[in-house]
Amino acid sequence: MNSHFKIYISERNRFEWTIKDDLGKGVHERFVAYIDSLEEVMREAIEVGQLKEMDPRDMAHGFVGIVNSFVFEWIMNPRPYSLVSKGQTIMNIFFEGVRGPKMRR
Repeated sequence: MNSHFKIYISERNRFEWTIKDDLGKGVHERFVAYIDSLEEVMREAIEVGQLKEMDPRDMAHGFVGIVNSFVFEWIMNPRPYSLVSKGQTIMNIFFEGVRGPKMRR
């Protein structure tokens, strides 16, 4: 019985990693496509002067990072609240930053 359990655990772990690898590749491909789309939006905004000159891909990653942080907190928070209520905060952080008036150049 003990050896059966060891085989089960061994094979189960290998199976899980196969699923995770396949799932991970799919998720990563979708994530890259999303970043590509955001990069294009950022590039267009830079071209018309709505955003400052920076690497648009870095901007896309920064924006996704801010959003993901808020989503993670929303999921993990034991007290329910509307994620939509954080939309303006996310936009303010991304577009205006968090530097206060005493830190302005």
